[in-house]
Amino acid sequence: GVIVERFVFNIRNVELELDLSDFSNLRDPYLVKLEQMLRAFCLKLTVCDSFLKPLPTSCTFQIHIHTTETNSIEIQKDTEEFPLIPSENKDTIITSPAVVPLRSIDCEHLNLEIYVEEGNKDEDPDLFTPSPLI
Repeated sequence: GVIVERFVFNIRNVELELDLSDFSNLRDPYLVKLEQMLRAFCLKLTVCDSFLKPLPTSCTFQIHIHTTETNSIEIQKDTEEFPLIPSENKDTIITSPAVVPLRSIDCEHLNLEIYVEEGNKDEDPDLFTPSPLI
């Protein structure tokens, strides 16, 4: 199939273990700012369809995860522990996408940005024509 749009979650600098023994070194020891930022992030996701192109009713979705930790996955012998299927590059390419930034979080424990890549309507004009309602 043709990829119509892709939501990209770029996650960097995730601090999985916090040293809570010394609160004086933490700028946000109770993670209040992080919680507020994540709430705003989720709210933005719920309303983002209002400024994106309408999708055909026959669309399906897939989740693709890109990681730089592929070596540890390949070494693992038990695939039940990691039940993901590697995708081929041709399945994940959008030619000349329009990028729509949605939200970013930049805080002490996490850097996260989300944007949408939309396919080019000029390449396939029928791609973004929604099916009529029945």
